[in-house]
Amino acid sequence: MDPSQAEPSQPAPSSEPPVSWQPSAQGGGHGGGPGTGALFNNRPAASLTLGDAITTGFTIVSKPTFIVPVLVIGLVVNAVVSLLFTPVLKAVTPASTSADLTGFDVSAFAGAIIGSVVFGIVGGVLLNLYGQIWAVSASSGPLPATNDVVTLIQQRWIGIIATGLVVGAITVGLLLVYVFVTILSFAAAGILGLLVMVAGLVGIAWVGAKLSMAGWLAAEGANVGDALNGSWRITQGNLLRIVGWGFAYGILFGIVSGVLGAVLGLIPILGPAIAQAIGSALGYGGGVTLYRRTQAAAAAMGASPGMPASSMAS
Repeated sequence: MDPSQAEPSQPAPSSEPPVSWQPSAQGGGHGGGPGTGALFNNRPAASLTLGDAITTGFTIVSKPTFIVPVLVIGLVVNAVVSLLFTPVLKAVTPASTSADLTGFDVSAFAGAIIGSVVFGIVGGVLLNLYGQIWAVSASSGPLPATNDVVTLIQQRWIGIIATGLVVGAITVGLLLVYVFVTILSFAAAGILGLLVMVAGLVGIAWVGAKLSMAGWLAAEGANVGDALNGSWRITQGNLLRIVGWGFAYGILFGIVSGVLGAVLGLIPILGPAIAQAIGSALGYGGGVTLYRRTQAAAAAMGASPGMPASSMAS
């Protein structure tokens, strides 16, 4: 055989795992700025709109690496709660038509309530850890595999939970002060206390908006202090967008989740889990869109986007 007619040798296969995400060929048509990752087809974050905040949640519903683990968490929690309450419900005599509750075991009922609350909290924490880390990863690179998200959860769960507790403590503290000051203002100034009440609500909303990005920064690996400071910094000049977008997609998602919950709630265990999974996808989709848009706006104004690029891509 003529060597000149031999087929050219094929290059050795790359050891790098293949990924489905590639930068969008039309990314430049959306304006300047760095891309956001596979979740937004690598579009620049500065191009994201309220419409994206609404549609991204529905996009996430179709992503198996998000929806399947979240659905499993919901199924496990619902199944455990059902198992806890089944013996309690059987303890009540079904044939009784009177108000006789002698067959009702109060201690078993209390145990079922406590167990349900504990499992509900644990399930909610796991869902939040998975949802936030999946969303920040998918919005800064390829869609993450479940194992990748679990690995990041092991690295970042303390920071995420601690940040949530601190933000929650600040919010509760502000609410207590608000109630106390409002009562005193009405007692001292009568109807003029309405001004104090309204001003207090505005102040609480302002602080809430300033701290609204802390959880997302923690999901990207920031510690508690950096997450709080970063949120306070990148929200500067973006409060109207944060409040407006949050209010708009919050109402829409609330309606959708309410309808799904009412319909799917008729299906034991599985139905509520499906409704919760879809509602979670909508919430995290809207939240991460607003987060990336806020980062982009902060960078455009010369402020730090809250996290170094290396952390954002990890």
